[in-house]
Amino acid sequence: MVDVCEANLPYHASKVAAGLVNPLIGPKLNPPTDLDECLTEINNFTNYFQQICGVQFYEPIPLFRVFKTQKQSDLWKKRSITYPDLCVQQKILDQKEAAHHHINAPYGVGVTNCTRLHISSFLAYSEHLLKEADHWITGLNAYEEKNYDKIIFCEGFRVMYNPWFSNIPIAPVRGEILGVDSSLDTSVSNGTWAIPIADNHFLAGSTWDHKVIEAGPSAEGKAQILKALDFISVDTKKVSKQFSGVRTGTLDRNPILGCHQENKKFYIFNGFGSRGSTTIPLYAKQMVEYVLNCTPLPTRVDMTRFNKLNHLAQ
Repeated sequence: MVDVCEANLPYHASKVAAGLVNPLIGPKLNPPTDLDECLTEINNFTNYFQQICGVQFYEPIPLFRVFKTQKQSDLWKKRSITYPDLCVQQKILDQKEAAHHHINAPYGVGVTNCTRLHISSFLAYSEHLLKEADHWITGLNAYEEKNYDKIIFCEGFRVMYNPWFSNIPIAPVRGEILGVDSSLDTSVSNGTWAIPIADNHFLAGSTWDHKVIEAGPSAEGKAQILKALDFISVDTKKVSKQFSGVRTGTLDRNPILGCHQENKKFYIFNGFGSRGSTTIPLYAKQMVEYVLNCTPLPTRVDMTRFNKLNHLAQ
C-alpha cells in the first residue's frame, strides 16, 4: 500500500511552476545531463496517463530562443547540427523574421522542440485519483498516525527543517512569475521566458532570490521580470497575477535521492531545482527501483555523495 501525505504548506514551487521542458538550457545552450533518458521517461509517462485517463499532461511546443549575443547565435548553429532532433529547424530566424512573431531579436532566434507539463492539471488529477482510492492523507506529519514500513520525504526546501535530513546541503531559491492578460504568438525565452496558456493570457518569469526565501510576491520581482521581457511588448496594466514559490536547488545542481544511513525506514527524494518537469519522471523510476529492488542509484544523485562533506563539517 502506498499513501501520499500532503501538508498543504505555502510556497510550493510545483503549484506555480510553468512546467517547461527545455532541451537547450542556459547561456551556453547545453542539453542537461541524461536528457535522452529524461525524454524517454517523459514519453512513457505521457503514454501511461493517456491510456488511463485520456489526457496528455505533457504538451509538445516550439520555443523561440532569443539570442542575447552573436556568440549565442553561433552556439545555437552548432547545437542544431549536433542535436538536430532538439531543434525545429537549423535555420536561425533573423531580426526581420522574428519581428513577424512580435519578437525583438537583433541577434536572431532559434526554434527548439520543447515540452510543457501542465502541472496544475496533473496535480489535481493525481489528488483526485488518490482520494478516490483512499490513499490521500492531509495534514502536517499525518503519516505518523500509521505504521508505515517506509517513508519517502518529498518536502522541497522544508527538508532543511527535517531532523533526519537537515544536514544535507541544499540551496533553496525563491522565484516569482507573472500572469498577463494579453495574447502571445508563441512561447519565447532569452533566459527569461513567456508562455501562452490561453488565447488571451500568458505566464512570464522568473526571478532567483537566494536570500529572502519564505515570502510571497514582491514589487521588486515584478519589476525585474518586466524589465527582462524587453524582447516582447508587455502592457504592464494587464499584469493580473503574480505568484511565488521556492525551488529546492543543491550545491552541485544534482537531485538528492537515497536512504538515511542509520534509519533505513526514511528516504529522501528532493533537490530538483528548476528542472523538475524534465527530470522527475526519470528519477522517480530510479527511486522506485531503489526502494523496492535495491537497485543502486546513479552516484551523482545518491545522497551518500555528501558523506565526505558532512564528515569534514563535524
